[in-house]
Amino acid sequence: MTEVLSSNNEIAGDAGVAKGQDGPQKDILIEELDELLERYLHTLDEYQRFKDELSKQLSSGFMSLAQANFHNSSSAIRYGQDCYDDRMQAIRKV
Repeated sequence: MTEVLSSNNEIAGDAGVAKGQDGPQKDILIEELDELLERYLHTLDEYQRFKDELSKQLSSGFMSLAQANFHNSSSAIRYGQDCYDDRMQAIRKV
């Protein structure tokens, strides 16, 4: 029982020493956290810009499909997801 108590006191004593010396280590950790936070925020900003650009491109693509279907209303051919020709086609012809 006394061994357990003495080992707990040693651990508590070590923690007291670490608390007294954590000034430089704490500053280093704070700098690392700041750098990681800055990197995260830049990455998040880049993600949002790409997401906005993708949204604009998709919107433009759907508008182009709608215009193509409107101008091609005299024909039975409609453009869109349900009307793609999924058959295999040659990329090059001989």
